[in-house]
Amino acid sequence: MNISPFSTRYASDEMQYIFSDDNKFRTWRRLWVALARAEMNQGLTNITPDMVAELEAHVDDINYEVAIEREKLVRHDVMEPLNAPFYKETGMKLDIVYLTSNQMVQGSSDSDKIPDVYITSQDSLVKLKDNKMLEPYFSSRTDTALNVFRDDDSYWTGIWIDPVIFAVNKDFFLKHPAFSYTWTEVLTRKSVQLSMTDFIAADMAEDLLMCMAEHFGINETFQLLYQAQGHVVQYGKYLSTPSRMAAMGKCDIGISGLNETLRTRNENMPVTIIYPEDGSPWYLYGAGLSKSSLNPDRGRQFIEWLLNPEGYKKIMEQNQYYYVYVNDEDMKPDVIGGDLRFWDLKKMYFDEGKKDLLNQWADKIRFGGTNN
Repeated sequence: MNISPFSTRYASDEMQYIFSDDNKFRTWRRLWVALARAEMNQGLTNITPDMVAELEAHVDDINYEVAIEREKLVRHDVMEPLNAPFYKETGMKLDIVYLTSNQMVQGSSDSDKIPDVYITSQDSLVKLKDNKMLEPYFSSRTDTALNVFRDDDSYWTGIWIDPVIFAVNKDFFLKHPAFSYTWTEVLTRKSVQLSMTDFIAADMAEDLLMCMAEHFGINETFQLLYQAQGHVVQYGKYLSTPSRMAAMGKCDIGISGLNETLRTRNENMPVTIIYPEDGSPWYLYGAGLSKSSLNPDRGRQFIEWLLNPEGYKKIMEQNQYYYVYVNDEDMKPDVIGGDLRFWDLKKMYFDEGKKDLLNQWADKIRFGGTNN
């Protein structure tokens, strides 16, 4: 069971259990058992007493590692939609092995397959390089990626970018045509109701805090976030929360990733996408050639294919993945004519430094500020 690093500090044992994954999933399973028994008693389905007994026997048998891997397979698999177009163009099929971040950087896996390419976040790619698990690769296509989106020594290159933008409620947008969508204005204007994902809820949310600390400096970042604390109506547990709250009118502006905001907008929800006037932080996914690959040419071919999104961009969008591509020049301005500009970030964040910043934010702002 995963426990927030702040839970033991700010909640009793009883409160921690109430909101724990164990209690949540066991409660769900007991509801499933009750539903199955009710349907059996009413003769609504072909459920037998043995089936109900089997469900009851496994109410507390929760394998989180298997659940995480299964979730990747059936719901959040960005790679699977690429299989068909890649095979159509090259005649090669993708054989995808799913690893946790720890398995990847430690080189451990239940599979006996040796990877040709790693597709993962920038943070994991940096660790793979540090662990000497990547082979340098350089080409004309990797060379066209902006320097901030590739390794200086060519051990990995970025593929997909998810910039942080402002998801603006349509009514707010129409009523305030002169509003200045800068980070300082959005975070410090007390009359603006904000929503953002809790920094401890997801890797991308944590990364936003690190980006702000690098861009503004730690002291200014905490000053901005302290002022924002008083008008943040909700710290979401999910990356989709800020854009959805803005669309539903529960906040004026949601600080959100472009990918999740486009998903919200494409569900015909009234949200306006505005690019920050003073630039955007970003979360990067990239590719690195495995040093242990038995067929490095095959890995190079796949990286080259990924760096030319024309062949698969539409398929990604059909599967609700709306990233910015490092080699895609088809970036249109937002509705007020603003261009998407990226912060110049090195992103050399160490695990201990991340933990320290999160602790400081929790102590000084999240649980020590004015909006507890």
